[in-house]
Amino acid sequence: MENGILDVLTEGIIAVDETGAVCTFNRKAREIFGIEEMSDVHYKSGKVESGDIVIIAITALGQDDGGMCSDLLKKINIIDKIAKGSSITAIGKLDKEDKAVFKVHDHSRLGTKLEMTHLYAGRRVSVQMNLEDRQIDILVDGRNYPVQYIQSFGHMVVLDGHTGKVKFVQSHGYSYRKESIGDILRGGDFREKGNKTRINLIGLPLADVLNEPEVVDALMRTASGTYKGFECKYMNIHGRPVLCSLRQVDSKSITKQGVLLVEDVSEFNMLIRERNRAIKALEDMRYKSFRDKQLDQMPEIVGQSIRMKRVKQLATSAALSKSTVLILGESGTGKNVIAQAIHKRSSVGAQPFIQVNCGALPEHLIESELFGYAGGAFSGANSKGKPGFFEMANSGTLLLDEVGEIPKHTQVKLLHAIQHNQFFRVGGTKPVQVKVRILAATNKNLEKEVEAGNFREDLYYRLNVLRIEIPPLRERTEDIRELVGALIPKVCERMGVGVKELTGDALFILQNHNYPGNVRELENVLERAINMTSGDIILPEHLMLDRLGQKQNVVVHTFENKTLREIVSAAEKAEILKVIQLEDGNRQRILQKLGIGKSSFYEKLKKHEIEYRV
Repeated sequence: MENGILDVLTEGIIAVDETGAVCTFNRKAREIFGIEEMSDVHYKSGKVESGDIVIIAITALGQDDGGMCSDLLKKINIIDKIAKGSSITAIGKLDKEDKAVFKVHDHSRLGTKLEMTHLYAGRRVSVQMNLEDRQIDILVDGRNYPVQYIQSFGHMVVLDGHTGKVKFVQSHGYSYRKESIGDILRGGDFREKGNKTRINLIGLPLADVLNEPEVVDALMRTASGTYKGFECKYMNIHGRPVLCSLRQVDSKSITKQGVLLVEDVSEFNMLIRERNRAIKALEDMRYKSFRDKQLDQMPEIVGQSIRMKRVKQLATSAALSKSTVLILGESGTGKNVIAQAIHKRSSVGAQPFIQVNCGALPEHLIESELFGYAGGAFSGANSKGKPGFFEMANSGTLLLDEVGEIPKHTQVKLLHAIQHNQFFRVGGTKPVQVKVRILAATNKNLEKEVEAGNFREDLYYRLNVLRIEIPPLRERTEDIRELVGALIPKVCERMGVGVKELTGDALFILQNHNYPGNVRELENVLERAINMTSGDIILPEHLMLDRLGQKQNVVVHTFENKTLREIVSAAEKAEILKVIQLEDGNRQRILQKLGIGKSSFYEKLKKHEIEYRV
């Protein structure tokens, strides 16, 4: 059967009957395996002829290049013996004695970025291979013919020996078209490129389309019912890493078929490499002196604890980058504050900052809210249509807050929009192109959500390029004094009252609370206390703390019937214990933090009966 509606699916669908004949081969499957690769390069079918200029770049001689070897390289006048597995770039004329230009690359000496540039037959040719990014570029007079690969690849561009025009460019899907470098240099024909006429695969033996005997056999046995198939199996087909599920379809309306569902996961490797490069760049920047100056440029991120300084460092680096950022932290830790600080200091800081709470959007409306809808897309829709959050954030930043709440059926479209900077409005037929910096925030453990099947792994990797983890307030109580100092003026201004002050014992109580609601809870406690006081001083009795946040074994609420000396002594002991714990027992840092000498320190340990070992 023809593909029809199957062509709109984001998974590749391949179906065969018991004989191995193709029944379905949808558009996504053709795209994954390069059978119909859209290109702006146009040329007629033909073959490479004597005198044509051949430009090649092979990452590993003899692998994924149609069996290239030294004998075939002689056809472009490379007579040296080249070992299999070598990386080679070369320019030469087919079956002519004109001197070829070539390089056999020594990775240990040259690293992973290889380049050869030469003026050959009046054409400026540059061949570049980036073995880390899996990218090959062949440039002819400034025009680039790029290709990305997964494991290894043989790339080739051929110029007509008489006209100098491009007559062949290598691309994915060469196995089906029989257009590998080896096939072409042995005299094989190549097909016309740029023709959008669909290749009819229906009825062809799958073995002629995919040179994968095990896959073909498994599909045939599944169609006949002698094999049960499998679910979510990682496979490598034509050098493409894919996630496959194999099932039997037995319907009265169609013959028994084996159906292979194919999902391209080759993007994972590129995403992981992008993330690793970003992390390495962050680590390199840690040791540059200008970083300390930039930390002071984010005053809205409050805290001088070691972990919050690290958050500031990461946020500063993220502001200088254009990669996606995943901000993790419990509810109330200030993920949106970090996001706004990143946007404000980024290259698009003057452009829109749009924050969307994904968890607050109704599931049936989330797609139209994110991507907008076309006029008349559904009942009650505006006749002129409506832009979504992506369009509203165009040229700026979009914060996807609570991104872990996005339903799985919308995650596919979200991934496509982030990867390609384009999408379709709900009910729309024309793609909408945008340029948006994506920040995402969540209090969920997305790794566990991926394992549970609730969150797409490819979307997780796309979001998790730069990662910022905000510690909960209970793990950085040394920042509470500074947070209180920043929050009280803010809350008082919002309430329209004069700025209040906090007594020492009230601060002590706040510093010994667990804060399950984090900074948001601290702000609410202060607002409640400001409401409770009629003067300018916040006393302990004004702090109405929730019992959920009370620490065990710490008295945080009763100082009645205590003398001033006893209150001061209790506060001193608590502070010493806290600093010892925070500094992991490091005596030098403890003395520096407490601001006392070694003798005084040991006297206080004895006074308060505190056990301490260096």
